[in-house]
Amino acid sequence: MATWIVRAGSEDQYLNECLTNGVAAIGWKEVRGKIRIKDVDFNDIYQKLQEIYSSDNNHTIGAYTSQIYAFANKIYGGDFILTPSGKGKRISVGYLLSEVDELPENENLLATRKVLWLVQDADRQEFLDQVKGTSAFENPRTVIQTAINHEDIRKYVQKKTGASFWASLGAAGVNSWIFQSNPSKWSLLEAIEKNVNNDWAANQNRDKMKIGDLIFFRQSEPNSGVYAVGHLMKEPINRGQHVFGEWGVVVSFDYKVDAPLLKPEISANKELSSITQINGLQGSNFSIPIETALRLLDYLEPRLKVIETKSSSDIQYWWCNVGVTRKPAIATGTLWAHAASKNGAVLSHHTDMKKIRKDDIILLYADTKVVAIGSCIEESIDSTRPVGYPEKISSPDDDSRVPGFVVRADFHEFETPIAFKEVEDDLRNLVDDKGPLASSGGIKMGYLYPLSKAFGERFLERFSKANGQVGGTSMNENMANESLRSLARNLLLPEEWLIEVVEQIIQSKQVIFYGPPGTGKTYIGKAIAYHLASKDNTEIIQFHPSFSYEDFIEGFRPNVDDSGSVILQKVDGPLKTIAIKARSNPDKKYVLIIDEINRGNLAKIFGELYFLLEYRNEEISLMYSKSEKFSLPENLIFIGTMNTADRSIALVDSAIRRRFRFIHLDPTAEPCSQILQKWLAENEMPTLAGEVFENLNNSLAKYDFSVGPAYFMKQKLHNRDALNLIWKYSIEPLLEEYFYGDWAEKRNEFTFDKIFP
Repeated sequence: MATWIVRAGSEDQYLNECLTNGVAAIGWKEVRGKIRIKDVDFNDIYQKLQEIYSSDNNHTIGAYTSQIYAFANKIYGGDFILTPSGKGKRISVGYLLSEVDELPENENLLATRKVLWLVQDADRQEFLDQVKGTSAFENPRTVIQTAINHEDIRKYVQKKTGASFWASLGAAGVNSWIFQSNPSKWSLLEAIEKNVNNDWAANQNRDKMKIGDLIFFRQSEPNSGVYAVGHLMKEPINRGQHVFGEWGVVVSFDYKVDAPLLKPEISANKELSSITQINGLQGSNFSIPIETALRLLDYLEPRLKVIETKSSSDIQYWWCNVGVTRKPAIATGTLWAHAASKNGAVLSHHTDMKKIRKDDIILLYADTKVVAIGSCIEESIDSTRPVGYPEKISSPDDDSRVPGFVVRADFHEFETPIAFKEVEDDLRNLVDDKGPLASSGGIKMGYLYPLSKAFGERFLERFSKANGQVGGTSMNENMANESLRSLARNLLLPEEWLIEVVEQIIQSKQVIFYGPPGTGKTYIGKAIAYHLASKDNTEIIQFHPSFSYEDFIEGFRPNVDDSGSVILQKVDGPLKTIAIKARSNPDKKYVLIIDEINRGNLAKIFGELYFLLEYRNEEISLMYSKSEKFSLPENLIFIGTMNTADRSIALVDSAIRRRFRFIHLDPTAEPCSQILQKWLAENEMPTLAGEVFENLNNSLAKYDFSVGPAYFMKQKLHNRDALNLIWKYSIEPLLEEYFYGDWAEKRNEFTFDKIFP
């Protein structure tokens, strides 16, 4: 359950309509009908808004895009909606009940979503006094996520209305369900512990399920009982062929039942034992009457404990018996397991494929040796057997078309495979009986087994040095210290965001980080480049107005020959140089970082490279090398940076927009909004700089400007005098540039004394 501010238009112009019709809404009517905003890429919306709002600067367009995208794609069923009104003195609180409507009846609106308004037009100060994490209210954006805890809002609603929060939902038609899991096939307890949003089978009653519906999560025998309470986040979707059924929903775990309501307690209670849905009824997706749900909630209320967000940063280690699939597994970078055995049994050493997370480390075992190691780059998806795998694996009756699970990883073979005897003692001493070691002392016959963290770390410590270089870097550095999760912690970035961005970079090979000054565009780009390709395989250049094709690709330069005469000699530019290196080492990645990419004349600099950026497998002749053929190798990645606050820069042309993916760094939204606070906490520094940063951006928001956190992270002295110097020599000159021509008028609004808390 997240909490969002969604304002009702300028001067509350849509407030009455929203409260009367039970919706939250966004304007931007100019966009209406011109592009889909649900289930589309962020950059697709951004590029369309560049066409529609061509007179606005990039930062303003980025702010519009992030709000529209969030409204349609990042707010989920069951999230709380807060709508301020009355010049910030009033507030309405709602509970989201639908997906987005992209063509609402009011043609002045771009989109609406159904909301159950639990509290309307209440005193905002009373609300603020009862909850924490309210700083987002100072930001004038239409759509912005807050840090307010959903439990605080639930308590506020109950105190304000004098009615049970759950009863208010039931009275509005929100349904209640029992979702049951079979622990032999899937672990409910593990999902609750990890606190991840899960796909759940919806094999019956799915036509009655609605976003925001209340869910009791029950586990069947052994230890059957009710373990958690949550809600439905998304409508049922058809997942296609799936081991747990064709249809599924996405659910949220909101409260843990501490301690679980188990079968003996249910049986001993006359009222509870009469609820057949929690007392032995087999199956799942059972509807229960709201009156029954309220009785059950009333009974569980003292035990309900908010499920806090947990870090998923710990790397897991896995042992995979690849056997005859060793070669295709390594060659294709995939692992594959049947969803079920021939007789229909679901085996944990196959379904555990669903538990492998990005960056988990996997050991491949074949012919009594550990032959390869890899890091997961794509978590399990449902798939038939990958191309490249043998037609028959387990028996002459084997069918390659049966459903299964695929995990993708970056595997590297050991120069010297590690014999089973080398790891036998560690398997026995450091791994429990769920691991691959059989009680007889050999390796079990199954496919995938979990290893302990202690075993994995010891394995890396023992064998990384002995096996030398793997993929251009030492294995220990590549697999452990420089994992994406570790990199996210070092950069103070959300892991999920970094993983998603790296995936985009690997897939597209051409990205541009864009945003205002101080958001760390170049810093983040360099860190990702060094992670993907190592520092030695990364080249950094900067575009500027006089930069040319000859500077970038190739051109003639004066030189002195052996006789002392001045001649013109053809010289390779940085692009051609790194492309040649990458082509000579196809197993390694290379990265070319282009800083300030939009300060150059891109059409002039890139020339025929536009064609190659779109068609990597093609060859062309370069301007000064007509007799040669040139291409861009697949292992060469481009990372550009673009400052959206520089008014001297025109928008990049459509040819570049089509060929690059754009990654927005906004100081007021993730991943940038929390960087400074994390840095201050890590360095045990006072929060003054964070308050100045937040106050400044809240004041700038109405002008669609913002400032990145990096300005406050260059020194570790943050008293008032030190911050005043940062303001005087870094922030104020930037503001003068922002308000070029209007600074004399705006100067008094942005003095240090007014921004300092």
